Parts: sequence; C-alpha cells; structure tokens
Amino acid sequence: MERAGSGLINPLPENLFRRPIDYLQADHRRILRVCDLLDSLVVDPRSDASFASANIALAYLRADLPLHIADEEDLFHRLAACFPPSDRVESLIETLEQEHGSNAVLLERTEAALSFYEAGSAPDDIGPAVATFAEAKRQHVRLENERLLPLARDRLGADDCEAFGRSMALRRRVPYPE
Repeated sequence: MERAGSGLINPLPENLFRRPIDYLQADHRRILRVCDLLDSLVVDPRSDASFASANIALAYLRADLPLHIADEEDLFHRLAACFPPSDRVESLIETLEQEHGSNAVLLERTEAALSFYEAGSAPDDIGPAVATFAEAKRQHVRLENERLLPLARDRLGADDCEAFGRSMALRRRVPYPE
C-alpha cells in the first residue's frame, strides 16, 4: 500500500515498530500536521499552496490514517486484556471507539471536499466538515496522548509490545525490524 510522503508528512521510520507506543505518538504528530493543512484550506481554499496541501492531506487520510486507526483498535483490544473489569479503561476505550465511528463520517465528508483539488479545481469554500474533522481529530489525539498511551506504556510488557509492533509491521506489509 502506498503511504503518504512529502516534506511535511513523511513516513515514519520502520524501526519504530520495535517501540509501537512511540510509533503511535509520532503518528499523532503527523495527524496534527494534517489538521494544520486542513485548517489552511479552510482559511484560504484557493491559495497557491492549496492544491499541494490538499493532496498531501488526502494522501495521508487515504493511505496512512486507516492503518493508524487499525493500530489503535488493535491496541484497544490488547489493553482491555491487561485490565481487570473493575478498571476504568473500558470507558476510555468505549469513548475512543465511538470517536472513531463519528470521525469516520467526518472523514468521508473531508475526503469528498478534498477531491475537488484532486480533480483540478479549487472550491471557493470547502465547507465546515473539514474544519470539524480537523478539530475532532485534535481532540481525539489529545485524549489518546493524555490517557491511552500512558496506560499502554504502563501496562504492556515487552512481549506485548513486540507482538503489537509485529502486527503493525504486518499491517503495512513491511518486515519487523530485528
């Protein structure tokens, strides 16, 4: 699968699969850069840079974001297995899964808005869906960085992290770094 690559949204080094939580956190920084690109399109959809920004964002949203979401859902299952039922992790995971669902609808609308650029025309206004998606992703990333990833660092052992990193590499069809 082709992955996004530009001066702004470069693919992450594959050796980070050995530290899968760090990989997710680094990918969160990439998501935030995509959100910044989307914001620039909302402010000025017809700027000189709009076509490049839209295509960079669209490439990430189509190729890398689905992998990232699959990684997170994999992590949700791994974490759920590490916590007894009395822990509050179930509520956090449920919230994050619900956000994945609602963000999927916003993602569809965002991709539709960006497809105008792909077709060679810049719209006068790309609509509120793009701004709403960018803000929703920022909030989602903030929650994961503040709550999910610290839990993962605390609860996943070395074997769990290796298995998780291997599944991430497999999902991308690249070898796990030895």
